[in-house]
Amino acid sequence: MPSLNRIRDRLPSLYQPEDGDPGLVSLWLKAVGTVLDRAQREATEVMQSHWFPYADQAMFNRWFLGTGELRVPPAPFPKPGDPALSQFPYIDDLARIGALVSIAPWEQPPRWRDLVEDYRLRIARIVAVYRNGLGTMGALRRMVEAQLPADQSAPAQQRDRPFWLEEFSPVANAVLPAPTRGAPPMILGPMMRWSIQNDSLAPAAPNFYIQGVAAVPDHIDATVNPMIELYAAGSIRPRVAIGYTDTVAPGTTLRLRAASDSWLGLDTGVVTAHANPPEGGYADPTAPGPWQPSAGGPASPVSALLQTYDLTLWAAAGTSLLRFDGSAWTTVFNGLPHINALLQDSSDLLIATDSGLRRMPLRPPASGPTDPPDPAFDGRKVLSVFPAADSKLWFGTDAGALSRDSGAAVTASPLQGVAVNSVAQDRAGVFFFGTELGAFQWQPGTNSWFWYEGSSFGQENPNWQPFAAPHLPAATQPFLPSVNVVFCDRSGAVWFGTKNGIARYTAEADQSLDFQTMLEAFPDLTNGPVFTIREDERGLLWFGTDRGLFRFDGRDWWQSQAGLWVRLGRADTLYPSGNPRGQWRFARTLAQWQRLDANWISFTAPPRSTAEPAVRSIAWTDSVVADLGTWDGSTFSGATPVPPAKLVVHVKPDEEAILNGGIPALPRLPVGKSVWRYLAIEPPGLVPPAARPWWSREGRLFPLPADLNAPAEGRYDIVQPQPESSFDDAIFGWLPAARVWFEWPGKMPLSVLVRLKKIAPNESVDPSIVDRVWQGIQQVRPAGVRVRLAVEEDIVKS
Repeated sequence: MPSLNRIRDRLPSLYQPEDGDPGLVSLWLKAVGTVLDRAQREATEVMQSHWFPYADQAMFNRWFLGTGELRVPPAPFPKPGDPALSQFPYIDDLARIGALVSIAPWEQPPRWRDLVEDYRLRIARIVAVYRNGLGTMGALRRMVEAQLPADQSAPAQQRDRPFWLEEFSPVANAVLPAPTRGAPPMILGPMMRWSIQNDSLAPAAPNFYIQGVAAVPDHIDATVNPMIELYAAGSIRPRVAIGYTDTVAPGTTLRLRAASDSWLGLDTGVVTAHANPPEGGYADPTAPGPWQPSAGGPASPVSALLQTYDLTLWAAAGTSLLRFDGSAWTTVFNGLPHINALLQDSSDLLIATDSGLRRMPLRPPASGPTDPPDPAFDGRKVLSVFPAADSKLWFGTDAGALSRDSGAAVTASPLQGVAVNSVAQDRAGVFFFGTELGAFQWQPGTNSWFWYEGSSFGQENPNWQPFAAPHLPAATQPFLPSVNVVFCDRSGAVWFGTKNGIARYTAEADQSLDFQTMLEAFPDLTNGPVFTIREDERGLLWFGTDRGLFRFDGRDWWQSQAGLWVRLGRADTLYPSGNPRGQWRFARTLAQWQRLDANWISFTAPPRSTAEPAVRSIAWTDSVVADLGTWDGSTFSGATPVPPAKLVVHVKPDEEAILNGGIPALPRLPVGKSVWRYLAIEPPGLVPPAARPWWSREGRLFPLPADLNAPAEGRYDIVQPQPESSFDDAIFGWLPAARVWFEWPGKMPLSVLVRLKKIAPNESVDPSIVDRVWQGIQQVRPAGVRVRLAVEEDIVKS
């Protein structure tokens, strides 16, 4: 209200001038009111220029408000959240504040030039970086976010450009030629072996280059049916090999590159997606879709997917067990009790069923699992199997949790009398159990057990209450739904996949930078059952739910909708309100999630995701892409694709047998030292010589009938055998036949990759944006940490 009206309204009614009155009193009141109005405006502008939240805000700008008043009809006074407010372009006072922290408005590229609210948001984010400390993954994430322009015209959940951080990212190593001892140099023959030291943090998918050589009678053989085998990793002998069923011509190189596949178990069977490596790069190990049905696969709900060391993919579909070898699905058994989980245990497959635990060789007889059900699980449904860090196996059953040590002794834990659906262990060694009564925790260091109560928060109200067997909490006590699956991520957060959606137990810094535990729930994504939680190679979490497949990248949620990933917004924000997600609990008596906002408020809004086919299980497998071309030791050119049917995988369960393996893929390079061999595929119908012992080109031993100590193959590693007389007990059989090179991307410590995502498939990210992000990264990069920047799959800064 103008000051004139406020002054006039305070006068006695007898002396109040009428509107339009030309008298001296009216003119005097108008002059005084005008001066007061101007003083008020100027005082407001002065204060706004010093107040960061209000400086240059369109709601208080005379020009902005005046243009609205001149419209026909006049525009109403704007309200917070009005889209027009975010489009206000004039930056004046806010720039003075930004100068205090050396942050200037962006002018390039023109499409992404700073508007007032863009600039205000960026200043706030930069200040938050420095307030919360530098040299951390959180600081790196906040700095990248601050250097990326926000699209104020997009829906709230999609205004920020998507990106994520990949800790311990793969770094390409130099190409390593397979070494030899003696002449001819660098040419391998069947049975020759060499060692590789992989200093990365995880097994790596390598690329192989096999170059053909010209035959020289009595000296060198042609490169016929070449094969590369992972022979040993420490004390384990996998003896898994990939071979090419043809001849590699002299001077031609067979290139074998790692590709990736992802698999989803649905109510209607199995679907799969494939990712090929780009030229000069590596395949996306997550193979994030789109997915297509796997021909010949199961047609009923798939509760578990597992790939074993021989590269076979196993699927549990109700009461059936199936295997996939890369070309066809085979039903191994029908009529088993309902299968809940699968796990490889040495050379056996553990099958968790509704009537106990079964053990089966990976090459099962036609009659079914040979071992009877384990008597330790009589009368129990085995719901889950978990391998702990100390090599023990934990079993969740419908009557409690059990563990088994390497000596096969089964021990019942104190957690009995409740269905245990899932077991997980964090990096500190603490165990978490997902049960019908919510979550339980076991701290092995103190042998202390706790159950998650969660009705309130704070140091005076601990979330976890001590548990002493057999005193379980009442069914209505835990403020958490029944937990189907529990997962501990790399950041230390514990995820609960419940019968009523997704929840995360984590810790957040408050204004004093003290960390407070909190439970976040996401009923706005799904409020139905969660079946599985998996982490991919890049550190992203995948959730299989009743509403389809979700993915969490560390900041944003995504949902696969009709095979396309759609961003659903930040995990720490509720939409459309934009409020912080805050603390949550689940009121069992109401069967509702509740959010803390001064008081506990029930969340009743429907999910904002779309209803997609339920995803019950998730798996990733390696595959291979082959081509022929020219290789000079560093550059491959003239690639001609090789038909996949020419690639085979063979597995040796022992030195005397060769079996077909599963999905054709390159054996993963183990961490540490591993031993590899060059072999040649045995021809069909091979007849070994009568004079034995004898080693075939593929490394199969044909011993004397009673010989238990056959001579070793005569091709040794580059280390001279000691004593040298050991050569006297070896057989030399095959001529050199090929040159071989290795390369692999190793996951290295102190390395981070920042991956920017495109907003549209054909978008070209402006180089000025890339440069700004890279400069911001250098400001907060921890000392000694190697950082790379990628746009989608292309590395643009390193």
